[in-house]
Amino acid sequence: DCGLFAIAFAYELANGNDPSDVSFDQGKMRQHLVQCLEKGRLEAFPRQLNTARFNKRQTYDIGLFCYCSMPECWDDMLQCDLCEEWLHMACEGLKTAPKGEWLCSVCRPPKSKRVRYC
Repeated sequence: DCGLFAIAFAYELANGNDPSDVSFDQGKMRQHLVQCLEKGRLEAFPRQLNTARFNKRQTYDIGLFCYCSMPECWDDMLQCDLCEEWLHMACEGLKTAPKGEWLCSVCRPPKSKRVRYC
């Protein structure tokens, strides 16, 4: 039915409507498309009369972290002590959390630039 919805959405967009505001009657869409093809002209797809269920929208905010821009997984994340960014341990190549202060690969100087004290 994805193709049916794509055509119905395209029809709504072409007619200046926002398809996200429409609740289509999925049970009637296939037959409607067949009739439109037989007529050689697209018409508005059937809509559901009871849209109370459709109008209840839920929104979720999901924070994206790390270089990979994926959601948090708090059991497997570390916070850099310098930049304070949260990173997935796997993205930093770690299997376990290090003890003490930790710097991410961006804040940690390359091995050749590290200062050694005698």
